[in-house]
Amino acid sequence: MHIGVPKEIKVREYRVGLVPANVRELVANGHEVTIETGAGAGIGMNDEHYEAVGAKIASTAADVFAAVLERGACPALKNLAFPWPSDALLQIMFWAVAFLK
Repeated sequence: MHIGVPKEIKVREYRVGLVPANVRELVANGHEVTIETGAGAGIGMNDEHYEAVGAKIASTAADVFAAVLERGACPALKNLAFPWPSDALLQIMFWAVAFLK
């Protein structure tokens, strides 16, 4: 499977779909991972961290073009405009819960 991780584009969004440890496991199990340059900057991980565990680095989100797209936050509409070869979109769901007293 080819997994692509574009960097987040929302203001104050620092999450990334996969950390280097995740990439290492995926690559070790025969998957191909492409990370957009700078995707891990918000968590202190640079491109070299990802390359060291087997990821390929792409210069733009369009170049991440993958069969599966892993996101850390809700995808922006402009990210969904790419002609992905499949309709698979894995999304980490984050639910904020507020408790009222």
